[in-house]
Amino acid sequence: MNLFTATFGLSAIDSASPDRKEVYDKSSSGDDLSVSIYEPERAKGSAPTIMYVHGGGWIAGDPNAASSELRELADHGYLVVSVEYELATLDNATWQSAPSQVACAASWIQTHADTIGADPDPLAFWGESAGSNMVANTAGAAAQGDAESSCGGKVPVPAAVIADYPAFDVTGLYENAPTGPGAGSGTRLFATSYTGGTPKEYPDRYSVVKTVTVPLANHAYTQKAKNSIGSQGHLSIAEAYLSEQLR
Repeated sequence: MNLFTATFGLSAIDSASPDRKEVYDKSSSGDDLSVSIYEPERAKGSAPTIMYVHGGGWIAGDPNAASSELRELADHGYLVVSVEYELATLDNATWQSAPSQVACAASWIQTHADTIGADPDPLAFWGESAGSNMVANTAGAAAQGDAESSCGGKVPVPAAVIADYPAFDVTGLYENAPTGPGAGSGTRLFATSYTGGTPKEYPDRYSVVKTVTVPLANHAYTQKAKNSIGSQGHLSIAEAYLSEQLR
C-alpha cells in the first residue's frame, strides 16, 4: 500500500466506465438485466475472468458502483464481468430471484466465453457486502450441484471466491438495527426487504452462520474512495489470492 497515494491521490470509486454492456437475462417483471464488462487492454486470447456482484443491502447499488476498482483489475489483466440483479423492495422480496440471477450470470459467462474473451475455467466470483452473500451461496450450491439459475443451464463452480465484508448473518442485520426516535430502520430494512419479512415470520429464509470478526475492519472498510488504504489493501490482498488460483 502507498500511504502518499492514500492521502493525496484519492478519487471517486465510480469514475470509470465499462467497455460494454450485454443483456444476460430478464427480471421477474420482464426488465432487461445486464452485465458490465471491463476488458483488459492487451489481452491475447482469453483472459482470467472475475464475476463481480455489487453490494447495497439487496435494495440499492449498481454494477458500476465500484467501477474505478473494476477498471484497475482489468488493467492488471483480468476480464471483469459485473452483474446487475433485481433489487428488493418491501413489496418485492428477492431472496430467491436475485441469487438465481447471479447464478444465471455465471452460466452466461461460461456459454459466451468466446464472445467476450473470457477464460471461464478457472473463474472467480467476487462480491461485496450483500453481493458477497450471493456469490458465496452460489459457489457453494454450484459445488454441490444444486445451484438454481433463472435462465437454466449448469452453473460453473468457481476456482476462487472473494467475499468482501460479507452480509452472511441476515438475522444479525435484522436484530442489530438501530432503534429509537430518529434512528431509522437501518439494516432491518435490508433484511426484511430481501427475505419478505422478519426472522419470526420466515425462519427458514434467515440463515445462521459462524461469524469471525476481523479486528479494525468495519463494514465497507474500502471507504468508498479509490486509492484509500482500504481500497489498496483489499485489492492487493485479493489479487495475490487470485494470482495463486487463476494464473
